[in-house]
Amino acid sequence: MPRRRRDDYDDDGGEAYRRHHHDKRPRPPAPPQQKHLYLVLDDWDRGYSIHKLDVDLDDAGVIHGGGGGPAVRFAAPRSSCDARFFPMRGDSVVMVSDAAPTLVYDTGAAALTVESPLPGLLAGGMAIAMPGGERLYALTSLGERFPRAFEVLSTGGGWSWKNAPVAPPPPPGFFDAELDAWVGLPRHGDTICACQVPSRGGARPPEWDTMDDDDVVPSWKKSRRRPGGRRRATLTYMGDSKFCVVDCVECDGDDGGGVVTPPQCEVHVAVFGLKYNRRGELKATARRAAGSFRVPKHFSWFSPVAFWM
Repeated sequence: MPRRRRDDYDDDGGEAYRRHHHDKRPRPPAPPQQKHLYLVLDDWDRGYSIHKLDVDLDDAGVIHGGGGGPAVRFAAPRSSCDARFFPMRGDSVVMVSDAAPTLVYDTGAAALTVESPLPGLLAGGMAIAMPGGERLYALTSLGERFPRAFEVLSTGGGWSWKNAPVAPPPPPGFFDAELDAWVGLPRHGDTICACQVPSRGGARPPEWDTMDDDDVVPSWKKSRRRPGGRRRATLTYMGDSKFCVVDCVECDGDDGGGVVTPPQCEVHVAVFGLKYNRRGELKATARRAAGSFRVPKHFSWFSPVAFWM
């Protein structure tokens, strides 16, 4: 009996045979999803906007947006002065407020969902809040001596809470494993600080290392500030000893031609790295990217914040 040729398996010249045997090769891993910097601004007269910025960490360059307007907007009453934004689940931005439901923006799906408002104990405002995975740890200003843990549920769910064990407050900022330190930005925003993690048996409190912000963004102190205007800065951790500082400087309302415009601010965004030199001094590596632009400002108390996801 004659043996059947491979090309006789089908009418297209053995294509089915080749597909059957060659498709078993392992597929290359999918490339990592590109991350973006999501910047929250109060540049909308009815609330807040989240802008999606492109950042190239492989080469120093200019941070730029997509040019198509904000990725999403959150409406908020002008009487509300307690809106907070937090990262959740690695790819979502959550806005909580005592005057509105909880809003969750999924950056991967570009979708906005509405969750339950804050529980009664937090409706009057949060003194301190810190995200941690699927939970938001918050301290109220109502005299509570223990933190409450709140879990973000899926769409249609609510907030669940429980008492958390008493623990010492963590240093402000972000922990970086390579530096083995907490890195933060004081309220005045003039220095970058790093605190080595103390040993359990150490008797002396750890010391803070500081670095002048001129090493990061020299243009900060050259901005034209409105008389009496405030300067607000926030710090974002991007992993691998890389950080982002967003600095907002309130400017005067003169456009240069004598025309008074609504309050504005200059927003400076800088991505940089940190390392210790041979003398143990905290230094910034070469700036990876930077950007600067002017936007309207509608909430004098609000500080722009960025999320890397």
